[in-house]
Amino acid sequence: ERLYARLLTFFGVLALLRDEGNAQPVVMLSGSARQTDIDRAFALGCDGYFEKPGTIIASGHSGQAALPPVLGILRSTDKGETWEPISGLGEADYHEIEIAGSRIFALRNEDPGMIQISDDGGKTWDTREAPSVAAPIDVSVNPGDPKVWAVSTDQGIFISRNEGRSWRQRDTTFGARIAWGAPDALHAAG
Repeated sequence: ERLYARLLTFFGVLALLRDEGNAQPVVMLSGSARQTDIDRAFALGCDGYFEKPGTIIASGHSGQAALPPVLGILRSTDKGETWEPISGLGEADYHEIEIAGSRIFALRNEDPGMIQISDDGGKTWDTREAPSVAAPIDVSVNPGDPKVWAVSTDQGIFISRNEGRSWRQRDTTFGARIAWGAPDALHAAG
């Protein structure tokens, strides 16, 4: 069993396994306390990135009194059975997580005009300014050229060819979710 697809849900974490068509719910745990009432989780299956297959990173909100309302970056190395905090527990609310090569990209709710980048598995973060016209909604990296990034906003989709140092508008599709499936295939869904 290998986690294959990026996972996003307002009801917790779902697992989509390679060669299976249906997503299966994963019960979220925190230490010994079950997290069945996480009210929002944003997660990403991480085959090939972390040292252990089945690793998932996630962020979101907790509805349980034992946890702070925002969860920062969490990691599970057992397909979502147990979780450990990596950074920002109680401080950070990431609304988008993307992995490209050895980097994690994230959009943090507390810094709406910035793109967060981590080269150490989410422990520390660097930032780049997103296009100044509107807060970013989604971020994706060209799998053929890690210097080329795409960001969607309410004003359209923007491309950077220099790792987020400058941006140029690609189109005016507003509020799109984006995914770079191949070097020549940037997909957008509104």
